[in-house]
Amino acid sequence: PNDTPTFAITAIRNDSFTRDLTAPLTMAGSTLGTPAYMSPEQCRGAFVDARSDIYSLGVLTYEALSGRRPFEGTVSQLVDQHLNKSPDRLAGVSTSVGNVVARALEKDPALRFPSARAMAGSLHAAAEEASVIIRRAVSLYADRFDSFLRISARVSAPGVAIVFVLAAIALIVGKAATPLVVFGSVICWMPVTTMTNAAFAVAIDRLRSRPLEALRSLDVVAQMKRRLGLPETSGIMALTVRLMVFYVRCELKAKAGAGDLAFLIAFLEEISPEEAAKRCTVLASGPKKSYNWVRGGILLTLFLVPIVEGCVLYVLARALRLDHAPAIAVITACALIPVNAMFLNPIFSSALALLYFRARQANGEDVALASVGANRL
Repeated sequence: PNDTPTFAITAIRNDSFTRDLTAPLTMAGSTLGTPAYMSPEQCRGAFVDARSDIYSLGVLTYEALSGRRPFEGTVSQLVDQHLNKSPDRLAGVSTSVGNVVARALEKDPALRFPSARAMAGSLHAAAEEASVIIRRAVSLYADRFDSFLRISARVSAPGVAIVFVLAAIALIVGKAATPLVVFGSVICWMPVTTMTNAAFAVAIDRLRSRPLEALRSLDVVAQMKRRLGLPETSGIMALTVRLMVFYVRCELKAKAGAGDLAFLIAFLEEISPEEAAKRCTVLASGPKKSYNWVRGGILLTLFLVPIVEGCVLYVLARALRLDHAPAIAVITACALIPVNAMFLNPIFSSALALLYFRARQANGEDVALASVGANRL
């Protein structure tokens, strides 16, 4: 006998059904494993595969988190509980972690995780807080600042150029054109943000499989065109228009507040907005709090940062005794909205992409994220 449970079992002797298995010992001469860790299909003598080990791993995880096994008693009692009884909910752990363990302990093998790696990823995702995702995105931006900024500048160029032209016209015409700049800045911020979300989704996807490969903005844009079915010779404006149409379709099909996730699903998995909306209902049940943090950061770049910049510009204009100081401050601050997005969106867009892959992990899908800055955190 030894203290290490093994999960394979061939037969149980009839006289062992009255024996108490409180101690985690393998019974010599009767089994090749510990019945306390057996899967339901093992108890029935049915065909077993890797998902049987997922069940046994779930028992071990339950025991590690609670200090006790989910089922106790004699062999006959254990077999009956493995076949018919659901374990008590884990106390002292988050609901998401408890759901991972509960899924590993499903009676039906088809409802369990397909692999140990998928279960580990799901458990990691369930235990990870929103701040970890944000820190990882900031770390990626700091490590690859040059390439990330080039990507952001390339996909943001149309929106930035349009707003600068509007601001120049307003400064020449006067304060009467101020509403035009405000409206144009907000309108241009939307495609800039959508373009950066798509671009960094592609970038993060590449870093997952090829972490040592240099990120080139031209390669990222080419990949975006391919995913949208555009020819490589099409310009950045054509890409922006096609992407915005695609985003609006995803937003209309998805539930309220899930448009960004539906867009990333459709874009990265190359499926229709209708299919993405259905898949979104599964993945969106993951790190909702994390998505809210990232959305809050994106809105911060739209509202709070320009307001602070506008106040500073107004004070400077008054100090320089410039005519129409309020209009100058508003026009300049609005012109900086897409510029702010160009510099700050790489963080939030990367975080959204990381959250998408983390949501897939939480759903039990076999997704590798270790190569995307995970070891640094």
